[in-house]
Order: sequence, then structure tokens, then C-alpha cells
Amino acid sequence: MIRFKDIVDSKCGIRFYFEGLELSSGFSRKVLLETPMMSSPEQIRLSYVSVLEAVRILEDYSLYESITDCLCGVRDIGLTLSRLERGETLDEIELFEIKRLALISDKIRNLLEPLFLCSDKSESCLPVPEDCTEVIGVLDPDGMRIASFYIYDSYSRELASLRMRIKKMDAEQRRHAELEVSDIEAGIRAGLSASLKPHAAMLSSSLMSLVRLDIVIAKAKMMEDKGYVIPKILEKGGKGGYEGLFHPQIAELLASEGRSFQPVDFSFSSNTTIVVGMNMGGKSVVLKMLALAQYLVQFGFAVPATSAKVSPKENVFLISGDAERSEEGLSSFAGEMKSLSAAVSCARSGQDVLVLADEPARTTNPIEGTALVSALAVTLSELNAATVIATHYDITGIRCRQLRVKGFSDGKMDYSLVDVGEAGVPHEAIDTARRLGADSRWMDLARRYADNR
Repeated sequence: MIRFKDIVDSKCGIRFYFEGLELSSGFSRKVLLETPMMSSPEQIRLSYVSVLEAVRILEDYSLYESITDCLCGVRDIGLTLSRLERGETLDEIELFEIKRLALISDKIRNLLEPLFLCSDKSESCLPVPEDCTEVIGVLDPDGMRIASFYIYDSYSRELASLRMRIKKMDAEQRRHAELEVSDIEAGIRAGLSASLKPHAAMLSSSLMSLVRLDIVIAKAKMMEDKGYVIPKILEKGGKGGYEGLFHPQIAELLASEGRSFQPVDFSFSSNTTIVVGMNMGGKSVVLKMLALAQYLVQFGFAVPATSAKVSPKENVFLISGDAERSEEGLSSFAGEMKSLSAAVSCARSGQDVLVLADEPARTTNPIEGTALVSALAVTLSELNAATVIATHYDITGIRCRQLRVKGFSDGKMDYSLVDVGEAGVPHEAIDTARRLGADSRWMDLARRYADNR
């Protein structure tokens, strides 16, 4: 099972997304990291419905601010709730934690009621905390609705009387009276814990609902602030694609330099697509964007594109040619071959996978490198794996879709993808090197040698 923490440091750049989320609670960030990747189309669709419902909260800034202020108080009290469920007697700090959770749940329910709870809750996908009225009644006997707790006089007339009398006692009497107070308070805590035990599961559910609400509101806010889109979710095996796909982190970096990112259109119209062209042509960025978008969809985030249609996968492989595994004593080639073999094995086992291979076999000689890439494309196509391979090798003689980065046009680099059939595989590395200021004699000789091959 793939969890968010397993891919957060992927080379696709999803950590940038993660760190950009405006989560109110640190516990929410911890829960998100443990969230498993969704592969069910219906589950993903429902997660997006909750994001769209959360947009309604954003439309009322006062409501949004009130809810997020409450969510700032959410803490991980899982251990306390586990002790409660086991029937153990809680201390005053633990009872305070439960009271705070119940009060937060109650306040957020009241805030959401006009939008979601006045109608049939079963029609809403938004996470809504449980009704904690009974818990509040147990822990707030005076009805003060204050997020603090101690053993109130209301719990025991005997305790209240003793506390009044203890003020007038001498030191020795006070010492004995305080021991009696402690015994009474221990009995009250035991009674409160027993009263709360039947609510343990409900409290755990409410805690997780608050965390999921925090996450879904943060997803909605990022979508609205950045202009990302919710994709159409296809059934498994469907042919999807993107229009206006871009990489947020790279786009932000370019913007800081006064430049702009050129969005890319891409469709999975064939099982296997090979993206060819020179180095520096943007092929690696295309693969990173495809991996990023696939992960974002399967973790319920909006996508940085103008439109998208996505088919969920059971596994995603982003394999780079610099896959050195020094901790395993493997060279870059060995590490890459091991990763590619794992992807092929996964596809051969029947899993629906997306394989994104960036310059495979680039560290070996061109003859064997071309053979390895060609065979990889054929093998994965036979296994019906959605595959995109970026390479500068000239791949011929196999049935697959081939795209190329358009390259220089009117003196500027055009990163859009075009069908190789439109103009053939470009041989523009020499022209690019010349534009970068390489020695003219060197470039003239290189052009002559290339033309004579």
C-alpha cells in the first residue's frame, strides 16, 4: 500500500504541494502523511465532491476563519482515547483533552449546520464531527463552555463542602483533609471515565472527522487560490490526458526570474508513448508533471492544468536515469535496471500501472541503449501498462506513439509536444549548442560530421 509519506519526496515535486497546504493543525499534516493512495474511481470522485463542498466554506470568509481557528486546537489524543476505550481511569489532563475535543466538535457542527446539517447529511461528503453533546454534559456540569477542566464542586456535595471547610483548617487538619479530597477526586475521575467509555469510538470518529475537514478545506483553498482544476475520473484502463498541464514549483521558480512556464498538452492515446529529442528539451519535466498529476489525483488534490481526464492506477513508477543506489552498492545503471525490472514485474503481475522512464539506459553505449529502450517499450506495451519513455535515442521499428518537443521556433524554445510523424526526429543539438555560444569551429566541424553520416 502506497502512503503519502512514501511519495512525498519523489522527484516529481509533490513536497512543494504538501508544504503549500494551509493546514490548521499539525496533527492533520501527520495524518495526511499516513493517508493511503486511492485507486478506486468512485472513492476519488467522492473525495472531490468533499473538496467542492468545502469551497462553500471559503465563500464566507468569516465562516472559514471561525472554522480554521477551531481546527487550530485539534491535537492528537489517540492515546487518551485508547485508554478510555480500555476502561482505564483518566487523569485531569486527559479529561481536559476530551472536553476540548468535544467543544471543538460542537462549535464546528454549529458553524456547519446552516450549510450542511440542515439537509440530509447522507447527501454530503464533507467530513462533519459527531454530536458530542452528551460528552460535554459530563465534563462541563456548570455549562460554562470553557476549554479547561478540573474536578468541579458540582460533581460532589461532599467535595464542595470539604473544599469550603479546608480553608479554615490548621496545617495538620488541612493535610488530612487534602488526602480526603484526593480520594474523592479519584473516585469522581473513575466515575467520569466510566461514563465516557461508551463514547470512546464516537470521540475517535469525531477527531478524525475534524482532521479530514482540515485537510479538505486546505485542498479547496489551494485549488481556489492557484486556479487548479478537478479532473474527470475515468474507469480503470481508460485513456486520459491533460490540457495546459504545468509544474507549480518550476513555474514559481521561473516567475521569480521574470520568466513564465509553458504549459503542455498530453494524452494517453496509446499504451506506450516515447518522447524523443535533445537534452534540455523539457522531456524530464514532462515526466515529472505526469507523475505529479497522477499522484495528486489519487490523493484527492486538484491538478495544475486547465482540464484533465485521469484513470487511476494501482502503482506509479517514476524512474530516472540517475537512479544510483549507493546504500545498496549499485551504480546508476544497476539501480535503474533494478527499478525498471520492478515496474515490469508489477505490470506482469496484472497490476494497472503507470511507468514513466526518464532517459533509461543513457549511461550505456548507444547501440545497446537503443536496444534496451526499444525492448522496454515493446514489453510494457504487451503488458498493457501505460508507459511514457523519454529518450534521446532514435527509436525505430516498433509500434508506439512518438512525440517530440517542438524545439526552437522563431528564435525561442517551444516546449509543446508534437507528433514525430509531422517532421521526423529533430537533430538540433548542434544548433542549440551554437545558440549557447559554443566555439564556432567546433560546431562547424560537428555539423559536417553529422551531415556525412
